[in-house]
Amino acid sequence: MQWGRTTEEEKSESRIGSWPGLTTNIKPPNSRLRLYGGAAFERVMHEFRCATYSVECPPVSREKVKAKYAGRGGGRGITEAAAEIARSVARSWLAPLLDTACERLAFVLKHLFDLAMETNHNHLCLADCKFL
Repeated sequence: MQWGRTTEEEKSESRIGSWPGLTTNIKPPNSRLRLYGGAAFERVMHEFRCATYSVECPPVSREKVKAKYAGRGGGRGITEAAAEIARSVARSWLAPLLDTACERLAFVLKHLFDLAMETNHNHLCLADCKFL
């Protein structure tokens, strides 16, 4: 089994593709290196950070703010309305990126698990051969 994957190999083998909402391809500095384990995990996290910085937060209309604020009394009502709007916008904006990051990270961890199982199997085989 091959130990590391480049970014392109990870994307094609996991069938996840590019980051949603981006028109350009993110290429981290170490995208051509065959990484596994923690290094591959960190590379995906770096790509996620780049993706989140590259996507523009959708605008919030005045009508939406008025609708959320309507019916809330006092000064605290506007704070609650603002927090509710921020959560809603963040969900719609970040959820697809988080889903992609989780899928890519799951692929990296599954590959690491497969490597650990293979290494363990090899060690057990070597240990058995010594006693024969």
